[in-house]
Amino acid sequence: SAKAVLLGRAAPVNKTPAPIRNLTTPVNNAPVYKKEQPSQPSLPFRTRLINIFEAYRPSKLPSVAPTLAQFKDQEDHVISTLVAKYGPEPTTNILTQPLPPNWSQIETSAGDLFYLNGVSGEKSWSRPRASTNGG
Repeated sequence: SAKAVLLGRAAPVNKTPAPIRNLTTPVNNAPVYKKEQPSQPSLPFRTRLINIFEAYRPSKLPSVAPTLAQFKDQEDHVISTLVAKYGPEPTTNILTQPLPPNWSQIETSAGDLFYLNGVSGEKSWSRPRASTNGG
């Protein structure tokens, strides 16, 4: 009868569960999920954007200030999206690296950074790197 079919039990399905990622030590046999932490969470959002753009997309450096304004209060989402798109967040803060001789860091009225060579007049959105080979 239809009632017997409804009350009947289906044969067990032998399914192997998918592996669970990002687990810490279980408590009482219950998995505890570990939230993925950004590599530079203590740095300001602006600095983190600059570091990511310097490493992966220097052409985006002139858009840091508008990005900050557009995504105010969405910092974690923006960083996660950029990391998924480009790769891991850089572990070195580019803004703490020394500039080569004659170069200065300038902040625009909008809040973006660029670099100026006071001798040659050359300008760059990307931070110039000090030479490590002595020349």
